[in-house]
Amino acid sequence: MAFAPEFKGVVAWINSPALTLKDLEGKIVLVDFWTYSCVNCVRTLPHLTATYEKYKQYGLVVIGVHTPEFDFEKDVKNVKKAVKDFGITYPVAVDSDWKVWSAYQNSYWPRQYLLSEQGELVWDHIGEGGYDEIEKRIRKELQRIGKTLPPMESATELKQGFFAQLRLTRETYLGSSRSEGFGSSSVCIKGSCHRHIDRYAEHDPDVVYLSGDWEQKPEFIEHAGSDEGHILQKFTAKEVNLVMAPAKKVCAVTVFIDGKKVTKENAGADVKAGKVVIDLPRMYRLFKSEKTEEHELKIVTKSDGLQAFAFTYG
Repeated sequence: MAFAPEFKGVVAWINSPALTLKDLEGKIVLVDFWTYSCVNCVRTLPHLTATYEKYKQYGLVVIGVHTPEFDFEKDVKNVKKAVKDFGITYPVAVDSDWKVWSAYQNSYWPRQYLLSEQGELVWDHIGEGGYDEIEKRIRKELQRIGKTLPPMESATELKQGFFAQLRLTRETYLGSSRSEGFGSSSVCIKGSCHRHIDRYAEHDPDVVYLSGDWEQKPEFIEHAGSDEGHILQKFTAKEVNLVMAPAKKVCAVTVFIDGKKVTKENAGADVKAGKVVIDLPRMYRLFKSEKTEEHELKIVTKSDGLQAFAFTYG
């Protein structure tokens, strides 16, 4: 078996002093690659934290390796706040320069690697879910080194059918480096060529439409000026999230579903009375439902400097 690479190039450690493989000898280690604006990563955190709390007394160490997807996630201050907000108690290595990610030759968020007590890579898991299997693998390694464990309780997972998963709208990036374009028209006006016009009564599924003054940059689109603008997409999912940031000052958006302001019953956790206040760069939860259905989401803003990075769906 191959041995795990060292945690070289980490810019900061949270919840722990700097760790090496030598420090971890004799422990079973679960390394989790994540980033705080990734909805798939966020959904794994409660299970990882609970697993760590349950088995740390038997020799399990969980190490979160926070490798950023967007530039604002490189800021250690932002990562520290996310660790606190998500209730993460295990050590977190801030991998802002992608050194550990590259050493592991990783390509996915989230991804877990299981290390033996000698630092060997014994198993890995890609994506969210599979919580029972992850726990079984951890237990197998702990029992192999002589630990007597309490009975295992089945993890609570969101179970959707295969075809329901296929229908979900996929993650949609808005910045020019990964955007697939917009359904709306762009025109030049006096002093700007960032004006977008959405005059369509009907919109194609999974296509983003813009209205107002939006400047597209590699990672995000940014609303310019105080005239009203919107971002619209017809989607299929049970929940919608949008990574946003304020470039200049606190921003706000109003959320509409199928032409009406989102109700309390369907509002995501970050929506209050139909509005979302954007004060930090992070993922904001906009909509939730009990069923996977098609809806049309529109967020409206007058905030100068509102940055929108990517939609994620669940």
